Amino acid sequence: MPGVPSRLGYSPAAERNQQPILASLRTLLSGERHWRVLEIGSGTGQHAVYMTNALQNVTWYTSDLPDNLEQINAFLAANGNDQVIRPVALEAATLHHFQEPVDVIFTANTCHIMAWQDVKRLCVNAGRCLSPGAMLVIYGPFHVGGRATSEGNYRFDLTLSQSNPWQGIRHREALIQTADQAGFSLLRIDVMPANNQLLVLSRRRDLS
Repeated sequence: MPGVPSRLGYSPAAERNQQPILASLRTLLSGERHWRVLEIGSGTGQHAVYMTNALQNVTWYTSDLPDNLEQINAFLAANGNDQVIRPVALEAATLHHFQEPVDVIFTANTCHIMAWQDVKRLCVNAGRCLSPGAMLVIYGPFHVGGRATSEGNYRFDLTLSQSNPWQGIRHREALIQTADQAGFSLLRIDVMPANNQLLVLSRRRDLS
């Protein structure tokens, strides 16, 4: 990535998917209003900087596991802007402790590396954080109809489960059902390059 010192963390996956994700976010975060986005699993911080450089009406809160905060801070120190807020330690189980009001919770390529129980916690705690009408946006690979959507995703799923039994590509229908039980309705599914998908879910008013 031009302009990024080699000592900083860098994700080729984030580089590849940032343009199609931005195209979807442009349609979601449109209008004259200001949007506040909380990213779960900010990784290197690349998405935060790329999206806010393109979307001037967005404040982007970064977060990750404690061990990853140093590399995010280093990346933001070299490449950040005033729209990106420095990272805080958050995960699925502690998401509901986040104090700032946000309009969107966004996460990319995290559901297949966390345990299924934590995916459930992500949905439940996102429901606790978000007000009615706010959105939960999840990007990544998903199985559909009980099977992988490509040979590449099939092999990737095998690699994940062989490395760590709790990891694996999630079934889209199960995730949508889990989110529904947590108070979210599916707004749309955006088909993305490389057999990935972007799920956009809206927080309903019937969440207790």
